[in-house]
Amino acid sequence: MAERWRRGLPGFDFQLLQAADWGALYQDMMLCALRRKRYTEAWAYTERQKARAWREWLVQMDASPEVIQSELAAEGLSQFLPEEGTALVSFNVTHRGSVAFIMHRQGVESGEPPQDAGDWSPLPALTGPVGTPHLEVVTMPGFTRDDLEWMLITREREVGLRAVVSEDYLRIAEPLGRAVGGWLVDYYRFQNEQTDETCARWLVTLAETGRVLYEKLLRPVVERLDALGVQRLILVPSLGLHLLPLHAASPGDSGEHTLLDDYEISYAPAALVWRHCRERETKVCEGLLVAAANPTGDLPFAGYEVQSIRTQFPPGKSTTLWREEATQENVLARAGEAGYLHLACHGLFDLVDPLESQLSLADGDLTLRDVLGQLRLSDARLVVLSACETGVSEFRALADEVIGLPAGFLMAGATAVMASLWAVNDLSTALLMERFYHNLLAEQQRPSAALRAAQLWLRQVQAGELAARFEAERRRPNDERTMTYEQASTAWRRFVAMRPDAHPFAHPYYWAAFTLSGA
Repeated sequence: MAERWRRGLPGFDFQLLQAADWGALYQDMMLCALRRKRYTEAWAYTERQKARAWREWLVQMDASPEVIQSELAAEGLSQFLPEEGTALVSFNVTHRGSVAFIMHRQGVESGEPPQDAGDWSPLPALTGPVGTPHLEVVTMPGFTRDDLEWMLITREREVGLRAVVSEDYLRIAEPLGRAVGGWLVDYYRFQNEQTDETCARWLVTLAETGRVLYEKLLRPVVERLDALGVQRLILVPSLGLHLLPLHAASPGDSGEHTLLDDYEISYAPAALVWRHCRERETKVCEGLLVAAANPTGDLPFAGYEVQSIRTQFPPGKSTTLWREEATQENVLARAGEAGYLHLACHGLFDLVDPLESQLSLADGDLTLRDVLGQLRLSDARLVVLSACETGVSEFRALADEVIGLPAGFLMAGATAVMASLWAVNDLSTALLMERFYHNLLAEQQRPSAALRAAQLWLRQVQAGELAARFEAERRRPNDERTMTYEQASTAWRRFVAMRPDAHPFAHPYYWAAFTLSGA
């Protein structure tokens, strides 16, 4: 009934704003199915909610009936899990606690649940012979919807999410006081004020959030994954979890060991979205690079980033739109032929109207609305949005349907999208991207593995290595440099002033912003 009612709403924007108001219905149905031990049905309810916007958009794009009408069932999805050692983990945050559905192929039986442990004990798995689909349910009663809202917005629980984000965010955040900011308040205060104090507060909040996420949400899931011998994860977040770097969650105060140390991780807005991307994965061309480099001319290392990437492709296999060439018309015209689309530019998530979230090009902005309305990526194996806030999605209503640039590019036909959760550093991003494409092309790693290896490298790289690298760049002849002499000198001076064994990009701020969505 709720789905028929939504289809009658006047427009996509209005449907999105209303989604959370009746999304609780899906959660109640899921909880009811869990109490009746109908686990596959419970999983299907929550995934149907997460995939609603996706399925409706596929209808508008005249997608195949098989994709639109495919049933959300554990047995149907499992055929797209690529190998043993991989698990799809779908998180669901409710008013009573959190639930994680774990889909895998392992031939390991789960233990018996504790006696008289109540509704929120770890639930038994639906199991079968080795190699058949397994669906397990792990519950975390100590992490509720209120806990998530508190983590995102404020450390004072009486200040609710809707009260903060229903109007201009920056204007309302300040009266809350400096001591009560959560993830979003501290981040936007830093973006607005750009002071050492607000920067330090945001960095502390980023690290603290990773520890809380691990202890309150991820630990029981990780314990089960360890027992299964899983090495690769596809994470399907819930509500505002899609704003947070789950891969950077850490079990200790030092933050030196994170989830990414143990698993290769990618994300998906919904299981159906990941299934659709898996279907496309073997059908797309992986050849031509189409890149837009520094369209606005004020990103010093964006040109270096693109130049270092294009040299890794064979001759004739890359097209670069430099600076003023990177117009909206040129990007839209060339994107359709890309196997890899790389956009190194400014990005911005629009708080008031998420469909106006944008990538800055030479003659204006490419918005999410433009992507949904004009872009068709028939051959795109990978889209890399090397810009700020490109991975941030709608959070005002805390709906499960993830609306943002990554979902938009997936809807346009990309198999995978790499994007950032916050405003990123220009130099560290260029280094990360260079190493990522090396892993992807020279090492023949899949995108999620290539990103993981690049992030671990960036976290561990020493200042002495980077100083030597940029010193060598300074000494090259002009026609052989990937950056100007001035840029190389600026970078060299930065690292030569540090201890040679220092790790300048160890903080999650530098390496954890980028996530991979899709397959």
